[in-house]
Amino acid sequence: MSEFLKMAVSLSISGTLLMGVLCLFRVACKKWTSKCWRYYIWLLIIARLLLPFSTENSIVGKMFGETLDYVEHSQVQTSEVAAPLFIIPEPLHTDVIVANGEVKNTVQWQSVVALIVQNLWAIWLLVALIMLVRKITVYQSFVKYVQAGSTQIDDIELLEQLGKIAAKENVKVGIELSANSLISSPMLIGFFRPCIVLPTTQIASSDFSKIMLHEITHYKRKDMFYKWIIQITICLHWFNPFVYIMGRMISQDCELSCDEAVMRNLDMAERRSYGNALLNTVGIGGCYKDYVASVALGESKERLKERLDAIMEYRKKPKYFIFISLLLTTLFLCGFVYTGAYQVNALANDTGQAENTKMEYAIINDEKWYYVTNETQLKSIGDTADSLSKKYLLNNDIQLTSDWKPIGTADTPFTGVFNGNGSAIHGLTMKEPSAEIVGLFGYAKEATFHNIELVDVDISSAGSDIENKKVDAICAVPTDCKMTDNRIYPLKDTVKTVEIETLEFKGKIYYLVFTEEQLRAISAGQYGMDKNFMQQADIQMSTDEWIPIGTHDNPFTGSYNGNGFEIKGLTMKNPYAQVVGLFGVADGAQIYNITMRDYDILSAGAKVTIKSVSPILGYGNGTTNSYDNFLYPTEDLK
Repeated sequence: MSEFLKMAVSLSISGTLLMGVLCLFRVACKKWTSKCWRYYIWLLIIARLLLPFSTENSIVGKMFGETLDYVEHSQVQTSEVAAPLFIIPEPLHTDVIVANGEVKNTVQWQSVVALIVQNLWAIWLLVALIMLVRKITVYQSFVKYVQAGSTQIDDIELLEQLGKIAAKENVKVGIELSANSLISSPMLIGFFRPCIVLPTTQIASSDFSKIMLHEITHYKRKDMFYKWIIQITICLHWFNPFVYIMGRMISQDCELSCDEAVMRNLDMAERRSYGNALLNTVGIGGCYKDYVASVALGESKERLKERLDAIMEYRKKPKYFIFISLLLTTLFLCGFVYTGAYQVNALANDTGQAENTKMEYAIINDEKWYYVTNETQLKSIGDTADSLSKKYLLNNDIQLTSDWKPIGTADTPFTGVFNGNGSAIHGLTMKEPSAEIVGLFGYAKEATFHNIELVDVDISSAGSDIENKKVDAICAVPTDCKMTDNRIYPLKDTVKTVEIETLEFKGKIYYLVFTEEQLRAISAGQYGMDKNFMQQADIQMSTDEWIPIGTHDNPFTGSYNGNGFEIKGLTMKNPYAQVVGLFGVADGAQIYNITMRDYDILSAGAKVTIKSVSPILGYGNGTTNSYDNFLYPTEDLK
């Protein structure tokens, strides 16, 4: 099930809980709250239904997440991928299962039930869009129908009376006035060009003024926008029957609160006149009733009786009612916060990082196995105590790109299972001289490490300042752990300390490059990345993998003058290389007069989606200049 559908369902649960509490308060505090408060407090419920704001330990968020996770994955054997589009019924290959030290291969097919569950989000969104489009279309048709059958009222006396009421209510937008005998009662249509439509112009002057005051009050309060927010909420939560009840209750509260707002400035006689105006509107028009998102004066007999009773019983509320309303609002705000919602990882963290951290998993022999496919996921194993106790399958070769922090500490050791699954982890590097714990895993207790392959491990210099350091490439401090079929391949030290001649020319010191060893020493940073280099002879490179000069952390900032000589046979074939070229990253450097012949870099970075490939320079930042260079690739690249 989509993370966003989970969030929508949890919001629906939170909103429903708040609805229930509000209904209890409406009954218990009916005499202590105004109708306007009862109308606008619904906005908090709507906000709870629409906004995914949630505290980390919210009630609904925590209970919903745990319950749904249990139901989905204890009943259905399937796998879930972060941010999928559509899940298609294809076989789920589960290559490795650790059972009594044996490795088995199985293939599971997703069931029809799993397919439906995985794609529920699409059904939910499709229904919501259809409902919203239909509501908009029906409303537009309703407005066009009303406007088509309407005639503009040009009675000067009525227009002047409308203008005076609008001016008194401080409404500066021009309000149109028209009549349509087919509508059932007076109504307000139009968001930005409001128009009051009457079923007839044969209305007593006193009734006309009260009708105009009522509809103008609706316009001032932006009740039409409020009603459309309700309709959007209903569309998004179409599966929740309680939102439809909420919609009807808000519609009733809208009219009652509007009556209350109108009556604030009326005396008893005027209130009676206002009630009479409501009665006189019943049955004066046609049979075409108002659409749900319009604002009409007419009501059913039951609702009209309730409104008339409220008019006759209206009393101005004492000032302490304001305090009660504020207190109740504060309680509902607390409820809004602490009911919470299911949190989507993409909302809690940086989106890209959350997508990379989310792991695919499968239920195998009633156990949940998580697939580790990238460096971010591998690092995330050590993020929480819960993640340290799970079972993991390495499902892809991983190239590590930064200094490694061991998984598991003395207080929270790794207690799960990690199966290398035939894939390799490349470039495990630790060089911190003060490191006390060195290895892929730090502390582990009663854990299992099986079939792990580490390639190009560089941890020999880590902990050089520590006497009692703990070092092991797989796990530094294993307690009662099972470690089987693991393989470790240290990084080959292909670059030795190489002497190089220097030449002073025009006030600058130039390092003279004659051999491949010297060129590789530049790549290793033996002379510093800010020096000036000048090639002094043709250089025939061996087929050993070339490591570009300069990285993002330590870019080349000096100068290199090829001096008209050639560099032949430069080779890069590392499928995980993200930067490919003689120079990797340069910043403010000068690279010129280089001739490269028979270079072979075509297969480098084959397993990397985003990479930079250029024979001379991968990345040039700042004022870097690369010019007067000549390229002659191998026949395969021509």
